[in-house]
Amino acid sequence: MDVELSKIIIPALAGLLSGVVGSLVAPWVNWGIEKKKLQRQNRVEFIQKARELLSNESLTNEEFRNTAMYSQLKQYLSVDAVRAVEGDGSVKIAFGKSRMSGLNPFKNKVLDEISQLEERWKLL
Repeated sequence: MDVELSKIIIPALAGLLSGVVGSLVAPWVNWGIEKKKLQRQNRVEFIQKARELLSNESLTNEEFRNTAMYSQLKQYLSVDAVRAVEGDGSVKIAFGKSRMSGLNPFKNKVLDEISQLEERWKLL
């Protein structure tokens, strides 16, 4: 009789235990997946908004550094990019036909670093 009872109790306890573990682990795993999806989505939106702001042809470095976007982006930029945006108040003109030429050529420097950030975050 003990043998028959153990054949019933052991599988029942194993089923109960696996059900409890599964009901606790499954939501935790799902939460982790959703957290990563949300983080990725927020990063993609952040990059898009930064590029959209920088695509404005009339945007100056002074206007850009006074935006909330720059406040968020600044922590990811190199010292050179921050210096290009914040500058010393003087007007800079870079001559030539390169991407970094023109009046206060900060946009391409920041856009290049946004691309590097996008690559670092594996959004490509």
